[in-house]
Amino acid sequence: MPYAAPAQTLLYTVSAGPSVGGPGAVTKNPGFDLQASVGRKYAADAAWRLDAFASVFEVNIPLRCAFCGPGLTQMTNTGVAGLVLSELLGARPEGPPMYLIAGVETDWLFRQPSALRLGLSVGWGIALAAEGRLPALVLEASYHHLIDGPAAATWFVPVTLGIRF
Repeated sequence: MPYAAPAQTLLYTVSAGPSVGGPGAVTKNPGFDLQASVGRKYAADAAWRLDAFASVFEVNIPLRCAFCGPGLTQMTNTGVAGLVLSELLGARPEGPPMYLIAGVETDWLFRQPSALRLGLSVGWGIALAAEGRLPALVLEASYHHLIDGPAAATWFVPVTLGIRF
């Protein structure tokens, strides 16, 4: 088996794209997502990855007040910043350039600065590179679910386009 230098197993990714949140948050103006990742391949078709991200989107929040009628809502911007520890499966250099992502995360909601939330994420990605070499153009979509999130923002879906080095 040929020797692979450790630097060849490290993955660095930066990406950005639109993001929507919910429930009730699919709006006229989708938000945006910025993400930076570092990872390490531990097998030919598997890698661990740590993502740092920020995602901003609109949510439809119910108004709670003494004189407000039932069902009255207000659109407001909200967002999430977080860290995700993920496993990537299926990213073989000689196979199809698609891979699956699954991870656990901790999230900080912009509108609730005292609350750290736990979450889970699953997703799909594709990395296009010339003959399997880096850098690669990366397109990813991932579903993030806040386990103990507030009713107005329990999930969000960023779709990002980026470069893997």
